[in-house]
Amino acid sequence: MSSAPQPRDNRLYTFEGRNFSQFGLQNNIHCLPIDESEERNYDQVNALFNELLGRAILPPARLNTLDDAWVLDCGFGKAAWIDTVANQHDKATIVGVDIFTGNGDGGDTDSEDESDGPDNWIRKRWNLNASFKTSGDMHLRPDTFNLINSRFLADGINADRWESYIKELKAMLEPGGWLQMVEVSMCFQSDSGLLCADNSFLARWWQWYRAALIAMNKHPAVGQELGSRMRDAGFERIQADMHRLPIGDWMAGKAMVSSKAARHGR
Repeated sequence: MSSAPQPRDNRLYTFEGRNFSQFGLQNNIHCLPIDESEERNYDQVNALFNELLGRAILPPARLNTLDDAWVLDCGFGKAAWIDTVANQHDKATIVGVDIFTGNGDGGDTDSEDESDGPDNWIRKRWNLNASFKTSGDMHLRPDTFNLINSRFLADGINADRWESYIKELKAMLEPGGWLQMVEVSMCFQSDSGLLCADNSFLARWWQWYRAALIAMNKHPAVGQELGSRMRDAGFERIQADMHRLPIGDWMAGKAMVSSKAARHGR
């Protein structure tokens, strides 16, 4: 998919006092704010999923046993996952890839900002809808990474890109490396039966959101296919799990949202 456009800078678009990636809006990629307020949301979501899944690194990657471990985070957002992993594995080198590499405060329009953050991680501006084969970047080469993290990308990766995307991630792993993927399905359910599946506001919201993603050439239900897609890509030792995420008061009988997590060894 070499024809996919690439962001040339961190240009912003401001609407109602919130900052967005101009490239993201123009190309229907993760059309959410990227400012400091959204960074707090990313931190909360990262903490929530660490609690739900039990840890930031799902497979037995054993990065601490490696002298020169390399980690790739696809779509790093505000680097919440990277911060967690960097603190736990200070000897690992982490490469973060996203369409926006700035701070989102309006002062980083033309800067790459690859030097910001912890010493052991590198920012790379890249549209994941394009093949890594066309990047020409020394950090994005085959047989490089011990662990690759890919999560919450259903609103950014095009529906027809997922097959080649997963195959390319496999090629970028070192032999014995691991790929972990996490996607969310906003299918709200109720243990008590009080939430009407078809007529509730949450159900209507999900229908509207799902329709909008499909209209933008996205695959909102890709999380349900992670295991089979990785099997088709040639991965071994595949484990795919579905987790129910309590919302509201985190009590029985409240609405639930499904999460799909998978981890795979090359």
